[in-house]
Amino acid sequence: MRTVSSIHRKRHPVTQMLGTSALALVLASSAITVSADDDTDPDNVISTGAPGVNGQSGKNGAAGKGVNAAVTSTNIYTSAYADFRTSATVTAGKGGNGGPSTAKVAAGNGAKGGDGKASVTMQNQIQQPNYPEITIHEDVSVRAGDGGDGGIGPVQGKGGAGGFANAKAVDRNVDQTYSEANHTEAEVVDVLSVSGVGGNGGAGRDGGAGGGSTSSSFAATTINTQSSSSAHGGSGGNALNQGGVGGNATADVSASAHSYNYWPEGAHATAIGGNGGTSATGLNGDGGRAVATVSGGATGPHGGDPVSLNAQAIGGNSGTGLGSGLASGKGGDASATVTAISREYFRWLGAAPIAIAQGGNGVTRGGNAISSATSSADDGGIATAKASGGGGKIAGAAIATASVNNREAFSPSVTATANFAGPFVKQVITSATSDPLPYDDLGDGFSNVSALYAQSRVGDTSGILAQAPQPPNSKYLSIQAAAPTSVEATQFLAGNSLSTTFAAGEVWGIGGFKSGMGSSGSFSATASYLFDTKAVKNPDDLWLGVLNTNYFGRFEFSVASGGNTVFDRSFTSADFNGNAIDLGDWDSLVGSDGLLKFDISFSQLSYSTDFAFGNAPAASAKAAALESSVPEPSALVLFCAGLIGLAISRKKSSAARLS
Repeated sequence: MRTVSSIHRKRHPVTQMLGTSALALVLASSAITVSADDDTDPDNVISTGAPGVNGQSGKNGAAGKGVNAAVTSTNIYTSAYADFRTSATVTAGKGGNGGPSTAKVAAGNGAKGGDGKASVTMQNQIQQPNYPEITIHEDVSVRAGDGGDGGIGPVQGKGGAGGFANAKAVDRNVDQTYSEANHTEAEVVDVLSVSGVGGNGGAGRDGGAGGGSTSSSFAATTINTQSSSSAHGGSGGNALNQGGVGGNATADVSASAHSYNYWPEGAHATAIGGNGGTSATGLNGDGGRAVATVSGGATGPHGGDPVSLNAQAIGGNSGTGLGSGLASGKGGDASATVTAISREYFRWLGAAPIAIAQGGNGVTRGGNAISSATSSADDGGIATAKASGGGGKIAGAAIATASVNNREAFSPSVTATANFAGPFVKQVITSATSDPLPYDDLGDGFSNVSALYAQSRVGDTSGILAQAPQPPNSKYLSIQAAAPTSVEATQFLAGNSLSTTFAAGEVWGIGGFKSGMGSSGSFSATASYLFDTKAVKNPDDLWLGVLNTNYFGRFEFSVASGGNTVFDRSFTSADFNGNAIDLGDWDSLVGSDGLLKFDISFSQLSYSTDFAFGNAPAASAKAAALESSVPEPSALVLFCAGLIGLAISRKKSSAARLS
């Protein structure tokens, strides 16, 4: 049974084109609602909004808004004998351009582009699943309308804002009767693809704002699922005065599946903020924000492939105008978060989330970037997080966090990479791997839960919330590293003797390492830093210190230049006792490219220590400075002292003669 609007035709594309220029001023939206049962033909629903009319000269230049467009579609699928595809395509109307100015009437402003919205819901009620390789596709695409341009003339009109795009796909499986027995011959896969693009802002005296975009995919099934979602913010309009801001973009994917036959479950989200508009003589528009979020997992008695989930967020760039526009424009911030769960006895590679965030470039400041990847798996587990601050007069900060919660005998690993666009700091990377307790060590088929945590921070991260490690029990490993600002370094060293060491120098890197692994398993953790030393004005000595010595075993500190290790030394608690060590002149270690890579590695037993290293005057120079700080007596003081000594000497001689 299928119920459609009056202009929908079964088994044929449905197109609703509303609007001549007259209708466009009256109609608010172009919308289609479809409710369909199952057949083997594709359902393809198309909705197109009409463009708004352009403003007319001599009539205040008023322009018509682009017509909205929308699709709402619900589908029920019951057959397991053929692939099925349902799709919705939405294109909203462009806003009209403002009318040109005349001798008596100013130019009109451009009108806003139409909003676009599509929502498609699929319900799978498969009665006969024992047919191989059935794929159910659900495609949703939304393109919002662009804003109209401002009218031309001596006083130019303002550009219209781009329309907002909202795309959504939902997939629910209502049959809960599946079992391993009746799925041995069936491969049923749900594939969801969702895309939303915000409208671009119109050009004018002031540029129109780029339209925002949200794209979301939700799948909760008892079969395999693969979901993707992408969102693009519209670009801000170019302008004479104020450039339009870029549109924000949000992409979200939530996917969970019960996998029976070795098919990997995947979820992918991409969000790209719109670029800011460029100003010819005024202020540039800021780049749009980007947020990408993925959560999902797979459960079941089989599965040899990893749960593949990744999120990528890219902030929009600011405008790059001439004139006073050179002093304005911030890159868009970016945030990417992935949470993955794998609960299968034989899912050997576990969950493998990847989160990537890239701040937009800006004239005055780059966008901040924060990424977080979390994996919870019975076996193994890999988590990778990358964050790159945007470039600008002030580079954007970056925080990358990766963590794994692992339950069985395979080795998990985490890597967190933070990149920076500043002149000195280039990169901070933390990584850790671990072997849990042997399988069935506790006699119950499972070993203790082990947790790995890695975090890299670079730039001014004081205004960004950084996740703190939460060790669940005694088996954990935590490595944190940062290339700090001077304020952060002062706070880190407060109350410690290292603050005196670096008082006349500069802290390059700080970090901390904690482990509750004990001697029950092997592990390793590394903090890596990359610096361009050409930016250092006073090349003093290289110093390494620890803030506490609550650890056992040793750690290794190495320096590489030009791909070659130029310094490598192991240290134990006896080398420090709470003090810093002068490692000598580092300037001689630098190659022709000026880059130095520093690695601090931990690989034995249990530790709990914080460390710092950087550039400071040599120990001999400090001793000389301390000695020279004792004031020498003046000539007058010496002369007086001599007279007093002479008088005392004569007094003693007279006393001797009298006796």
